[in-house]
Amino acid sequence: MFANVWIAIREEAQASIIERLRADDEYTGPVTDREHRLFRYMADQDTVQKLFKTSTAGGKVWTLWSVNFTESLPKVKIELDQLLADRPNHVAILGAWRHNGSQHGMEPVYSTRTVDGIEETYVSGYGGTATYPVNQTQLLKFMPDVWNGDEPPTYTAATQITDVNIMAGQALRDFS
Repeated sequence: MFANVWIAIREEAQASIIERLRADDEYTGPVTDREHRLFRYMADQDTVQKLFKTSTAGGKVWTLWSVNFTESLPKVKIELDQLLADRPNHVAILGAWRHNGSQHGMEPVYSTRTVDGIEETYVSGYGGTATYPVNQTQLLKFMPDVWNGDEPPTYTAATQITDVNIMAGQALRDFS
């Protein structure tokens, strides 16, 4: 099972997490071993973070991390929920997706249709409640500016959420 989770992290917390990820076994800072196990799934902190803009809220700078987990989301959810409880003003989850692009918690809705005399079943959409609903207003603040196609290049703030950092074989994420 695959889970991709977009986590907004406040600047101070991010610095501590990166310090812990790069530290040896004698680390004594504020990031717990439990949090360290969760964040070490992000293999490339520098590159992925540069794909998004930072956002400022309440006078604090936030960065968006895209973290891929190989375990199923229910197992990871326990750790994520604990992280949210321990650091409510430092971490926010802005969405979670399966490899097929559907939001975790949403289940396929099946319909049937007849094509060339053959009845087939297909996924006509998704229903239910997302485990971590997409916060479109907050997520838009992290989207990279859009190049206007001119030279020298000028950019305009993004007006819609776009997919960033797609892995090989991964479907585009559902942001609805």
